[in-house]
Amino acid sequence: MKILLLVRSLGIGGTERQTVELAKGLHARGHSVTVATFYPRGEFTEGLRFSGVPVRSLDKKGRYDIVPFMLRLLSLVREVKPEVLYTMMPAENLAGLAAKLCFPSLRLVWGVRSSFLDFTHYDLFTRLVYRVEALLSRFPDLVIANSRAGADSRISKGFPREKVRVVWNGIDCNRFAPDHSAGEQMRRRWGVRDDRLVIGMVGRLDPMKDHFTFLRAAKTLALTRDIFEFVCVGGGGQPSHADQLSALDGELQEQGKLHWIPFEDNMPAVYNGLNLLVLCSAFGEGFPNVIGEAMACGIPCVVTDVGDSATLVGDAGWIIPSRDPEALAAAVERALQEMQQRDVGADARERALAEFGLGRFLAETERVLSPLVGNHESH
Repeated sequence: MKILLLVRSLGIGGTERQTVELAKGLHARGHSVTVATFYPRGEFTEGLRFSGVPVRSLDKKGRYDIVPFMLRLLSLVREVKPEVLYTMMPAENLAGLAAKLCFPSLRLVWGVRSSFLDFTHYDLFTRLVYRVEALLSRFPDLVIANSRAGADSRISKGFPREKVRVVWNGIDCNRFAPDHSAGEQMRRRWGVRDDRLVIGMVGRLDPMKDHFTFLRAAKTLALTRDIFEFVCVGGGGQPSHADQLSALDGELQEQGKLHWIPFEDNMPAVYNGLNLLVLCSAFGEGFPNVIGEAMACGIPCVVTDVGDSATLVGDAGWIIPSRDPEALAAAVERALQEMQQRDVGADARERALAEFGLGRFLAETERVLSPLVGNHESH
């Protein structure tokens, strides 16, 4: 297959990492793959090029750079002549639809990477994009959701059920693997003593992730035992949101119990430096990569029942309701007790290998894309 993948950027993020894994994996399996980005640069760009996958930036100047941007996209489609244009998120999906209108023989695949969003946390433009996406959802040839919750949410908004497929994300379980030594080194970088229990949260500063619940639970746990320390890895977000979070974390930081890490490129070492991962998202999750990555490293997870998180952890983790700091604090205590009685980390690793390894992800993607091509000739 000749495939053009369209993504906003190749900066740090779950969608971006999955785009890279998909591009590299399909390229290695003999497909012709090109990645196009709205915006230039990004931490993943050079690694992708090094693997042999061409990366083309459309040099979008901003949100309202529409017509010149679309002309550049159409020119790229004309040059690459893909059989399949696979777009990753709502804005990319709409851009891809415009390309299909100009090249009707192009097979268009939309990506869905979130589930039931709470739009009160987002601006009018974002709400409009999602609304228009739903209205035009009959036009792509296929929709691939990375979670069952994501598929259900879009079908409830009017997406044609017969066009929607679910393909879980893939985790590189060779890169994300247990590594005690790397974890120890990362803890030393954080200034954490060996006898501390480190509870971590990994995710961008977005209302979806609900850092507020994590910080409130952390305060409760810190009062119960002096042995706890907490790590938050991830940046971004609106300054106002970060300011609201800083109003909660002052006391913990003063006590040296909370470590904010805006960016870290050695994520396997981050996970291995934790005793337990928490993902307390309040809404909107599909397949959260951080759960799969932590489990692949043998790190158990406490997660909210949002998106496919509960299904991912299965019986190798702990599930709580969203927006409930008391339930989160209690679940952390319960998890640490149970981890002394059985090797939950080994169970988590085994589940990651069986359910969301890269091989399965790539094979499933090939399986759902192949019928689109068949005897179809590219334009």
